[in-house]
Amino acid sequence: MHRKRTTPLVQRIITLCLFFLLAFVPLILNPFAVDFFYKPKIHSVYALLIIIITLFSFPSLFLSYRPDIRKNILAIPLCLYAVSACISTVFSVDIQKSLFGDALREESVFALLSYAGLALVFSTFIGSRQQALRFFAALLGTTVLISCYALLQYFWFDPTEHFIPVLRYAGPGVGSTLGNPNFLGKFMVLVLPVFFVFFLNAETPLKTVATGLGMLLGVSALVVSYTRASWLGFCMSIVVFFVFRRDVFKNCSRKISALVLLVVLCGGLIVGNMARHESGREFLAQRVSSTFDLQKGEGSGTRLFIWKRAFYLVLNRPVFGYGPDAHVTALRQISRDYGQEVNQVGILDRCHNNYLDLAIGQGLFGLGSYLAVIITFLLHIWRRSAREDDVHQKRIYCGIFA
Repeated sequence: MHRKRTTPLVQRIITLCLFFLLAFVPLILNPFAVDFFYKPKIHSVYALLIIIITLFSFPSLFLSYRPDIRKNILAIPLCLYAVSACISTVFSVDIQKSLFGDALREESVFALLSYAGLALVFSTFIGSRQQALRFFAALLGTTVLISCYALLQYFWFDPTEHFIPVLRYAGPGVGSTLGNPNFLGKFMVLVLPVFFVFFLNAETPLKTVATGLGMLLGVSALVVSYTRASWLGFCMSIVVFFVFRRDVFKNCSRKISALVLLVVLCGGLIVGNMARHESGREFLAQRVSSTFDLQKGEGSGTRLFIWKRAFYLVLNRPVFGYGPDAHVTALRQISRDYGQEVNQVGILDRCHNNYLDLAIGQGLFGLGSYLAVIITFLLHIWRRSAREDDVHQKRIYCGIFA
């Protein structure tokens, strides 16, 4: 907790910036640009972060106190991650992509520094539980809008499809305002456990119905993204949720049973709707078979094919990697081998494995600092939950941990 508070004006400005980052950036689209998903989002992040850093940099002019970032447990691992991104850029095999980002990825060194900066700002600035709950509520409201847009794309039409007939994602799943089904799936896996917490903590019938409906919309959006890794990730996060602190589920059995039943029914209806058509049945059969085929097919087999070769790429430049967003150059030979394996022409820009991608881009130094951020944060949440007596707050820790 902060003993002193910022002046009202600055408090409002910083709060509005953080609120905009959570609630509006995921929704930003620019249908009149070639890249109307990613570039407007990252440019918005840059602008908002510059405003926040400016306010923090001049305490005598803007603030009645200076936040002590040194007390932030994430400060050191986040700084190491930022340093690794900068050093990897210096030694990049494609300095232009590392500095300015690859098209439709936008993960340049400046983007990586912004992510580290955002984590530091959020974890330093939010000083009360009530403020954190308001930010969570804003994020969940945005999740509902993203889910509605995804279902609109899947069942009826895509309002922005005609703007990008060439660059539109050609896969079966929908990406909503995030642009790519994989990104939509990852987003939902991160947010849905928190949605579940708000559902369990709802104390009135209206809040219970509202949060339960939001959870259903989010799960439905996750289903129609058709990202199998995200489906698995969501199932694992729910398992972690229940195993983490089992004592927080007292007097919640009715709520949990009703929600599980509705989620299964909702997912079953979506899959059943797709299976009504022959093409849908063929697609579902192909997805299932390729998931368990470890030798061939565009699924687990091709993932293992890429990961084995990517591992040797990491060994070639183990310390600082090939540079941020320089994956296309690094994976060039694997792209050729992959094309011959699946008999398709394609260019790989990622390994579809977060840890390998980090090791390729920023080396083992970057991967180690990234893991340090996650492990430090999870240990902190674990300890805080163990000391917490309030069951509602303990559930929030469970949701964040999951």
